[in-house]
Amino acid sequence: MNFQTNSCYREKEKNLIVETILGGHSLLLVGKAGIGTSTLLKFVCEELENKGARIIKIAPNSIKQILVSLAFQLNLYCEDDKLPTSPRLQREVILALQNYKSIIVIDEANRLTVPVRVWLEELHEGGQILFLGAKPTLARDLFLKLPRMELKPLEYELIRKVIAETAEELQIELTPADVANL
Repeated sequence: MNFQTNSCYREKEKNLIVETILGGHSLLLVGKAGIGTSTLLKFVCEELENKGARIIKIAPNSIKQILVSLAFQLNLYCEDDKLPTSPRLQREVILALQNYKSIIVIDEANRLTVPVRVWLEELHEGGQILFLGAKPTLARDLFLKLPRMELKPLEYELIRKVIAETAEELQIELTPADVANL
């Protein structure tokens, strides 16, 4: 079961990230698998959108697929249009990003290919704000250039609270002993 909670249990980190990004800075959010990196990324994006920021979410793919995704989200083309070559599409996307202040968000950025990381590094050096979520990765290229925040595991008491609240939301009865055993 893939349950999505509506509660953010990392308010302090969320607020710090939102302030950092709204201040015009990029950020690499790093956390081990299952620690809540993707969930925090989702809550940060919601908060940024609530504050009027334009968020462009893209998935790790080839450079061409990322360019097409960006072109569609920037309303440069629609799905029925014939797309230009990758170099032209890349120039058009860069120009559109310069004209429309946006925040590019990528979860699982550790899966990005070298050409994509190199291109994102060029965008970053040109002033583009990036918010990337990643598993711990080797310090290289783009990942060296971005300020980094590492998520630590939640305290056991908070984890128990999350379990109890989630069980209640799902209408599952758990005793305190059940929660303590999880």
